[in-house]
Amino acid sequence: MIVALTYVGVSIGALLLLTFVYVVEDIKGDRVFFLGLRDKLDALFMRVLQKIELFMFSLSTGFVRILLHYGAHSILKRTLAFIKSLEIKVEELVRKNRRIAKSISTIRSKGHLGSLAEHKEEVALTEKEKTDLLSH
Repeated sequence: MIVALTYVGVSIGALLLLTFVYVVEDIKGDRVFFLGLRDKLDALFMRVLQKIELFMFSLSTGFVRILLHYGAHSILKRTLAFIKSLEIKVEELVRKNRRIAKSISTIRSKGHLGSLAEHKEEVALTEKEKTDLLSH
């Protein structure tokens, strides 16, 4: 309990001291207390602040650049996948058209008599079937 009261007392004292310094310097319009130390602290804080600003700027520009690259690569990747699927479908259609064209050209080259001859070969009796029919 004593330690807590000591902390409270020191905090109140520091707050009163800083309030007094602020009021006096505000009335005077310039710094009055610890001029050299406060100038050094100001310079230190300014350097730290500049480094933080530089880091944040480089982080933000780098992040934006990475985000744009990721977005562009994602769009390009999806476009490539779409083009590949189109290519596969077009190749399938080309193969199908070639088969159809080949079958049409073979049918046209044979003509009507060729189709009759082909049908005759398809329905022709085998030698075994011929001998079976002759034996009856």
